[in-house]
Amino acid sequence: MLKSYLNKILFITLFSFSFTQAPSWDCDDDGVLDNFNDYQNNGSITSAVFIDGVNSGTPGDLIAAFVDGEQRGVATPLEVPFGPNAGTYSFLMLIYSNEASGENLDFKFYDIETDTIYDLDETLEFVSDMTLGDVVSLEIFNSSGSSSDCFTECDGTELGDCSGAD
Repeated sequence: MLKSYLNKILFITLFSFSFTQAPSWDCDDDGVLDNFNDYQNNGSITSAVFIDGVNSGTPGDLIAAFVDGEQRGVATPLEVPFGPNAGTYSFLMLIYSNEASGENLDFKFYDIETDTIYDLDETLEFVSDMTLGDVVSLEIFNSSGSSSDCFTECDGTELGDCSGAD
């Protein structure tokens, strides 16, 4: 039953949402990684995001995974309806690579309420078929409130002030 529920959540996440003010992490701004067929391998992360220690997921937010500035995954939040994380917003994200392992993943969080992009503190190594976290035991991502509008758009151009200056 839990697996069926998670499959339905994943389907809804990938195919039934749209948003209006999201960052240009993909060419058509639909929140779905458009070129996932370009990759041989994938893995999943089910996570929650905390900014300055406060759970920060709300409807319309996004989390994205990047390898050297190239987007490799994206997810919108879903409210966990049961268990120890009931009421928490979680992000069910598939991440893609052509390497079986070894690529370093960086993460960014987009807060729709403040129109702010946060750099998340955690980095992870991509491993094909990885499954990190679930709705009962979420992978936790944190930010100390540092924000950045710097990321690489789908066509490879840099957006924002990528010099590191505030």
